[in-house]
Amino acid sequence: MPKPEKYLIQIRLSDAERRRIKSLAAKQGMTLQDAVVEAFAAWAEKLRTPAKTPRPKLPAALDFAPLPSSLPPDWLKQARQLD
Repeated sequence: MPKPEKYLIQIRLSDAERRRIKSLAAKQGMTLQDAVVEAFAAWAEKLRTPAKTPRPKLPAALDFAPLPSSLPPDWLKQARQLD
């Protein structure tokens, strides 16, 4: 079985962030590298699954009425001329 390729990435963390992540990883029996790889995998999984929270409702002042579906074909030209 061929050895998988590895790539070096650089992540900027403060000392406090690095210590916190390293501590959390150690509590799980993982290295800092393992924790970072797991974090990226969890993030990718979260991006694959659709959001379960509904979109927030706009305030009434920002909730625009939908355009009528039976607009004349040249409605955009007329609207531009009004400006």
